[in-house]
Amino acid sequence: MRPDSQLYGAADRNTMTEFYEDDALEPEDEGKSKTQIKREMDALQDLGKRLIALKPDQLAKLELTDKLRLALAEAHRHTARGALKRHMSYVGKLMRDQDVKRIQQYVDLLDSGSQAHTSTSTRLSAGVTAC
Repeated sequence: MRPDSQLYGAADRNTMTEFYEDDALEPEDEGKSKTQIKREMDALQDLGKRLIALKPDQLAKLELTDKLRLALAEAHRHTARGALKRHMSYVGKLMRDQDVKRIQQYVDLLDSGSQAHTSTSTRLSAGVTAC
């Protein structure tokens, strides 16, 4: 049997450089570094973890896509560490299509350790004592 180089002419084979010349395969965020993209994905996954911890009535107040709602509901079924990690990656991917700033603000208001919750509760308690 002859090696591939003898079966096909050198011009017929795709080399790696020819393969990557396709513009469709280029990353969408050319201005961002790989590290920055990973940081953003980690932040989305962390926000997804915080969403999973919310009660269903709290989640209902957020404008989320049906796919994300389903993924958040299914997260509790994954018990294996690897499966949960893959599922959180999926949740992070779905979070890209959401209004992340609005979700972050809402979750911060619910989180008793956040600065947003503290300032809101301080304003509310000051208003209650003033009445």
